[in-house]
Amino acid sequence: VRRSSYTAARMNLSSDAFAGFRRGAIADVPVLWRSDDRFKTLRVIVEARRPLDSTAAARSLLPSLLLHGTAQDPDRPSLARRMESLYGAVVVPGTHKTGEAHALRLTMDLVAGRVLPDRPPQLADGLGFLSDYAARPRLDGAGFPEAVFQRERRHAVAAARAVIDDRTSWAAQRALVEACVGEPMAILE
Repeated sequence: VRRSSYTAARMNLSSDAFAGFRRGAIADVPVLWRSDDRFKTLRVIVEARRPLDSTAAARSLLPSLLLHGTAQDPDRPSLARRMESLYGAVVVPGTHKTGEAHALRLTMDLVAGRVLPDRPPQLADGLGFLSDYAARPRLDGAGFPEAVFQRERRHAVAAARAVIDDRTSWAAQRALVEACVGEPMAILE
């Protein structure tokens, strides 16, 4: 079992409250968190936002590229083993538009350490894994492996072209583009 470099010393979680959440920082990144002992699972959501611009389509490929491994776990089977070592943790990457911002969201669910044998440090280990997943993806040189990139690009193009076959989705997309002509919100993912 790999142990994370995240320790209590790096987690500066104060008791400063905001709408039922506590504010703090992990490795100098602002964090809102809430503890509730009624639940036996932990959910961690990391969201990074950028202005909505012409790079939105390229950023939309990131979730599918991140599924192919990290520097430490370079393929899907080793990623699966690592999540299993965290008692079946699950990471779901995705992108979405919020107003004039494009967001990359990573959602991780894992079992709380307090309900497991030997009470392992699930939050610290999970944050270490999520950090690897988000900040140290599997790369070949300066970019993602070419074969993986081209395959995911083809899938994204096929999905974008298939929207026209779903009349409801296509109509909603066209209405948004027409209503927001000249604005960042008109940019498609």
